[in-house]
Amino acid sequence: MWLLMLACTGGPTIVNQEGTLVLDLVNPTIADPWNGVDSVLIELVVDGQVVEQSSFSLDEDAQVPGLDHFGTGRFRVAGLGGGTVVSYGRSAEVWLAPGVDLTIPMTFLPVNQVLPVADEMAAPRSEHLSARLPDGRVLLFGGRSPDGGVAYADLEVYDPAEGIFKPTGTYAPLGLYAASWTVRPDRTLLITGGRTILAGSGRAHPGVFQYDPVSGLLSSETDMTNDRSGHCLAEFREGFGVAMGGNRLTLAVDWMRNDPDTNELNWSDVVITGLDQAAVTGCVAVEGGEVFVQGMSANATGLFNFSEDAAAVNPNVSDAFYAVESGDFDLLEGAMLIPLDAETVWVGAGESASDTPITGRLFDIPSRSFVGGVDPARPRVSGDWDAWIEDGWYVLGCGTADGSPETPQTTVEVLNLESGERYPYLEMDRARPGCRVDALLDGAILISGGFSSGGDAEPGAAIVVPYDPA
Repeated sequence: MWLLMLACTGGPTIVNQEGTLVLDLVNPTIADPWNGVDSVLIELVVDGQVVEQSSFSLDEDAQVPGLDHFGTGRFRVAGLGGGTVVSYGRSAEVWLAPGVDLTIPMTFLPVNQVLPVADEMAAPRSEHLSARLPDGRVLLFGGRSPDGGVAYADLEVYDPAEGIFKPTGTYAPLGLYAASWTVRPDRTLLITGGRTILAGSGRAHPGVFQYDPVSGLLSSETDMTNDRSGHCLAEFREGFGVAMGGNRLTLAVDWMRNDPDTNELNWSDVVITGLDQAAVTGCVAVEGGEVFVQGMSANATGLFNFSEDAAAVNPNVSDAFYAVESGDFDLLEGAMLIPLDAETVWVGAGESASDTPITGRLFDIPSRSFVGGVDPARPRVSGDWDAWIEDGWYVLGCGTADGSPETPQTTVEVLNLESGERYPYLEMDRARPGCRVDALLDGAILISGGFSSGGDAEPGAAIVVPYDPA
């Protein structure tokens, strides 16, 4: 049986006869989440259902006498003012076991306010890469300086347990921005291409790096055969991948295969029959091994399929592209491509060749055709996205209204791309062209970077805890 009480430090503490569980409320901003709060509600959620809860005023000892759950769960803490949720926080899913001392951090902030992170990033980067690591930290790599004159080579992490940024001491051989990355089956990050700055101007690069989140090491791999930046990268089955687009001077894609003897990645030049490689603007692999390809021509939009099953029937990779079926289809650049399941990819916004406003569409893989889908609240060209903590829900952020860097979108959206449900509208703390969004394991959303309009003094990152009062 757990006993819950409010610790004198302001963090709720759950004490067991054999172990102690502390809910550590992390505030990475200068805002006061306790302003206007007169009572606290604590809930334990298991499989989406509240199994235990307790409410108490700030001057009361808090206890949940019936809290005896062991196993996986998620805690939620709400600060109430006059019965209205003023501040909120969730924990990541945790394993509760008797006799185990645990400190569970959670971001706790005023609800639905995008607030500057007090701690500054190691570099004021934009057009960088960001990825949530398996342990919940967020990795930031590369990017450009506010004036666009410097490309960064360093890696840093945001640690949500402390609410601060930490340099890793790891550097790539050269500074890069506009690179592409994917998470490999072994959870390492594969980073390809990008642009480096030489003599004051950007130049595409063929470099390939692999980052191991366990060791923290960044290793240089064999280069691609072509320089690429702003391209797409998809590993569709273990050890097999393609890099497309980002280079208009070649007809070939970069074809990746893992050498089974040396375990090294090898790249080769392959011309894919019927594929307009230069017009490819995006691609993403789905669970079945197909790769949806989006582009600015009919021959750059469709399916690349060299999955195990497909390769067993046709072992010639150059014949693995199948263009979109004729009919109503979209030619886009800057679209967000989100695989929802093995048969469906959500194609969000993007800039069309005909300047027709495109918001949200679904690409149906079996029929190779576009169908209606959930629309984002705002058009978002070259936006960023991440999967949120609840199934079917995603975070959309950054990007521009019409493809111009002069019209950055200043919103963050949390929506269900299957049902169309959505959280309240979130207005960012400032315009952040070239920013990135990452959903933390506790449901908070980190917005990193974004070119400054008023100089380097503007906050480099912001964070928000979304809450739906409905």
